[in-house]
Amino acid sequence: MSRCCVLSALCALGCWLPLSLHGQPPFFALGGAAQHDEHCYRLTSEDSLHQASALWCSVPVEFDDMFDLRFLLYLGCEKTGGEGMAFVMHAAPDSTAFLGCPGLALGYAPLVSASCAVPQPSLSVEIDTRCDGPGLPWEMAGDHLALCRNGVFWTPLLPPVQLSTVGGGMRDCGYHSFRVAWKPSENILRVWFDEQLKISYPTQLGKDFFAGHRRAWFGFTASTGKFASTQMLCVRSITLEIDQEARDKRHFQDGVFVLPMPDENKIGFDFDFVKSQNVQIDLYSPNGSLIRSETLKGVTKLGHQLSVQGLPSGVYYVSVTNGRQQRVARKILYIAQPKT
Repeated sequence: MSRCCVLSALCALGCWLPLSLHGQPPFFALGGAAQHDEHCYRLTSEDSLHQASALWCSVPVEFDDMFDLRFLLYLGCEKTGGEGMAFVMHAAPDSTAFLGCPGLALGYAPLVSASCAVPQPSLSVEIDTRCDGPGLPWEMAGDHLALCRNGVFWTPLLPPVQLSTVGGGMRDCGYHSFRVAWKPSENILRVWFDEQLKISYPTQLGKDFFAGHRRAWFGFTASTGKFASTQMLCVRSITLEIDQEARDKRHFQDGVFVLPMPDENKIGFDFDFVKSQNVQIDLYSPNGSLIRSETLKGVTKLGHQLSVQGLPSGVYYVSVTNGRQQRVARKILYIAQPKT
């Protein structure tokens, strides 16, 4: 069994993948989608009106790690064709069974007049090749990109980004490069089209779009409406890699627990690190003045107490750092106890 197939089997079992992946894992085709050759898929065809299709990758992305996804998109030849396609990430339970509505919904979004499965929570990048009406907030005259949440295409997160103003735009009988990348230590989602950076969106991806989930499935949806068009997609490369900087930061944050000790005039700390490291503890007053500071060396698993004897009752701030731009900050309500 190939490595991609092994990874796919592990994903199906819901396992966390501690490996890096380069290449192409299997994809699942729905609706009008069909595999064309080893790396390419037809999403819609020139003889099918009001068609919807979807293509879902069998391997999810982990929000603790980076991904760099590169594709080639064929958006048709017909200047009046449509409707376009969308790159979609979702964290719905059934990873590969979702297909939205045809027409302006681009296969991922709902329509008032139809009942279509829409995965939520989700993030989508539209590649829209047909204007459905002037003056609509999600539309513009030329082919464009739009960033949307939970299938709500009528309220994009950013103004639509123009791709071309020439003739039929991207419906030029040729392939166009499309790339989506994210690195958790940077917290910026980036989208390129034809090697040009088109979207740079600051986000803590897992927290902002997929709260409560550690991973998301990704793929493409596409549709036609009253005008048909052949639309294809080729997978150029799927790169999923460990972002060690982000993992170290999370492990440090998970390894620091601050405990109020109201009867002891102390603040307690419980440290539990995978690797030994030096720890700096700083206590600040409400106005930001440094009150007390301690340095602990070679900490792995340790219970520690910082005396606050003599300080008045009030709100204080604790900062715990390790000298590698990793920090935990906590607000503490301290109630002074009389000496006995």
